[in-house]
Order: sequence, then C-alpha cells, then structure tokens
Amino acid sequence: MSVKVKYALSMVMVIGASVMLSGCQSKPYSYTANSIKQAQAITGVPYSDALAKQVASNFVGTFEALGTPDFFAKADKLFADTLYLNDTLAEHYNKQSLNAYFVGMNKRVTNSKVTVLQQYHQGDVLYLHWTMGFNLRVLGKQVAMFSAGITQLKVNAAGQVVYQQDYWDPNNGLYRQLPVVGWLYRKLLPLH
Repeated sequence: MSVKVKYALSMVMVIGASVMLSGCQSKPYSYTANSIKQAQAITGVPYSDALAKQVASNFVGTFEALGTPDFFAKADKLFADTLYLNDTLAEHYNKQSLNAYFVGMNKRVTNSKVTVLQQYHQGDVLYLHWTMGFNLRVLGKQVAMFSAGITQLKVNAAGQVVYQQDYWDPNNGLYRQLPVVGWLYRKLLPLH
C-alpha cells in the first residue's frame, strides 16, 4: 500500500472517529425519548395468538425478501401508510419515507435469512426476538453480516404495522463487520 493511500486511510479514520465520538454528546433530540412518546401515542389492535403468528410470519417473509423484486410488494402489505418506525439507524413516520429508505437496502442486501427465536404478545404489543443474516454489498464486495435483536410491533385492524421499534446493537451487528469501518472500531474501541 502506498504512503498516500495509508495517509488517506488514516485521515478517513481520524475524521470518522471524530464524527463517532461527537455523536456521544448529549443532544436535545433523542431517538429513545421519541420512541417512548410514539409508543404511548400509537394504539394498535389487541393481539390474538393467530394475529401474532400472522404478523410474525409477514415480518419474516418481508425481510427475507430483501434484495429481491418481491420486497416492495411485501413491505407494502406489512406497513400502514402512516406509522412510526425506528430501526436504530433511522426514524420514519410514513410508508413513502420508509420506502425511500428501503431502496438503498434492497440494492445492497441479498440472501437475507430471518429467524424468530421467541415471540411474546400482550395487549396491542408483539415482541419478536430474532436473528438476521444477510450479504451486504460494500466497496464492490459481498460481506456476510449477522445480527440479533428484538422488535416491538403494533398493528392496525388490517394487520399492518403502525409502530415498529427495533432494539439491536448496530456496532456489533453491522459496523464492526464492515471492511475498513470494522478495523477502525477494533483500533479505536478495543473492547472485544
């Protein structure tokens, strides 16, 4: 590797570290506070065992279709037009915004496999404990990724998601597994 390339990579890492560490500052806006506010404001229909099973199946089927032409048709059936979705990386309040977000994911993700390990429902809330593996196109390569998390779902009378809050660790479930970025994490945050 040439000195110029090493210098450029070093600068990218320093800038990236600065951006990451600046994100640790206290900010007036909080995903967590907003998610709690939305959870209190949005009411779904009470789950029966059958509805919980159907919603879980639709959730798995939709996200296993990532990277295929069928994904958007499945997502259209899964999500209501007006909703709140926080997947830890972004927040969305309607299907139009969510679909724009999904465009990039659908271009870069292939071979998605979602497994529900456990599910629990009470009242209008369904929790899915899941694992997800997929291939992600990064820097012209396919990188195998794996993550685990929990998703909280509320649905309307049509069984469409009106509230989704994902709880997962993007540092270990995504960033640490990426080329270059993963190396940066290991060097700056050697907590493994």
